[in-house]
Amino acid sequence: MKKRCFIVFMALAVCYCAVGHPKNALAGVAVWSPGNNNLAFQMDLTPARHTECSLYMYKRGDMDNGLLLFQDRFFNSSTIYFTQAGDTWYAGLAADSKALNLGASSAFSLYFCDSINKYASYDINATRMGSILYDANTGMRIYTSANQVPIPASALLLCTGLIGLIGFRRRKG
Repeated sequence: MKKRCFIVFMALAVCYCAVGHPKNALAGVAVWSPGNNNLAFQMDLTPARHTECSLYMYKRGDMDNGLLLFQDRFFNSSTIYFTQAGDTWYAGLAADSKALNLGASSAFSLYFCDSINKYASYDINATRMGSILYDANTGMRIYTSANQVPIPASALLLCTGLIGLIGFRRRKG
């Protein structure tokens, strides 16, 4: 009976993780992508309680070189465009702009910034049309048409399969 319950639980977990939903993305620093066919996405800013807050996008692992998307003074709207030249992806605030070099992938991360600190961890709420990002430290709220990159279900299947094989092997041995 325990074995059947465990198998049913694992099957439900795999089905849940197989759905490409923003809530399934890795915790901590979020990874974003414009999507396969979308070479631009829209972001809208709702003003925060601070006047010296901003939002940056950056290439993963290189927080020092970021592209300023918003400075929080009033409601703002912006479109981020992606361009591929050879094997390299670029992002910018104008079509065909190469303001930020993203490297071989169009994936990027975002961080909020006040006058002193950078905040790469923030609340993410999925909507049908994208996501809502909220940072409690700065009070900024961003509406975006981009979605977080979910954990691939194949990685979960591989891990659970390996665990099952190891357990089966130990039981036989």
